[in-house]
Amino acid sequence: MISASCLFLFARKQLASEHPLVNLRLFKSRDFTLACISYFVLGVALFGSVYLVPLYLADLQQRIDEYHELADMDADGQGNWQQLDSDLKDLNSDLYGAN
Repeated sequence: MISASCLFLFARKQLASEHPLVNLRLFKSRDFTLACISYFVLGVALFGSVYLVPLYLADLQQRIDEYHELADMDADGQGNWQQLDSDLKDLNSDLYGAN
């Protein structure tokens, strides 16, 4: 709430000033406004691809490793391990495509 109030006061002060620190009147230009929105969307997309996707894949790898550990602890032995191996190959081909 405090940040919204400060943003409002800052915008009002800049619009009233003859020589503003940040010229907010530039946003009257349709091209400038659309360019700013486009760059914001680009920034969000790059953040997702550079930070969030590797984080998700690391979590997925950890879950697969835990799945391997549980399969190793199984007393039945080879039959369940072969099923697990088959399931992981299917998961890998779904995630990365069949090569």
